[in-house]
Amino acid sequence: MYNMGRGTKMYNDGMLHIMRGEDDEAFESFRNGINYTADNFAGLGICFELGFGTSVNTDKAWELYCEGARRGSNECKMAINRIRNQGFTSGTSASRNNFRNLIKIQQNALENVYGNGGYNGGGFNGGNNNGNNSRSSNSDQLTCPSCHGSGKCTGCAGRGEYRLNGTLSDCAICNGRGTCRGCYGKGWIR
Repeated sequence: MYNMGRGTKMYNDGMLHIMRGEDDEAFESFRNGINYTADNFAGLGICFELGFGTSVNTDKAWELYCEGARRGSNECKMAINRIRNQGFTSGTSASRNNFRNLIKIQQNALENVYGNGGYNGGGFNGGNNNGNNSRSSNSDQLTCPSCHGSGKCTGCAGRGEYRLNGTLSDCAICNGRGTCRGCYGKGWIR
């Protein structure tokens, strides 16, 4: 049985380490966390896909995403969906920096929605779902944990752009499209 609290903390800590440029610490947090929660497979997959704290290895990333999905991780299911639709993200310095910015944007969005704390207060996609069971009307579909069913990008609230340090830019999460990257604007995942 998973120790959800400890595993969720390791996942959140891993994301914060990536955001801060502490790649080796992120890798270790996710690696240790896979013993507690399935979402840590997603974090470790991200490390292998983009090269955070390890060499890029898309075969290993795919293996981790599949195992995490098998264990019930929606983060892993969304990664698999993204890879099937768009392919792997290149493990370049620019991609790693874009992902760091994505986490910063997500952290700010979480703080705006759930109050101070962001990752520490509710998890990467956490917080209070107000009693929703995260299922849509079709039993094969889960409400997207990233956008909570809205289909809109959480980084830019569906606007396709955001303001960072006073500069207006295309949203690094949705690439200016305004739709959620987890569900591609549908509001649900399978």
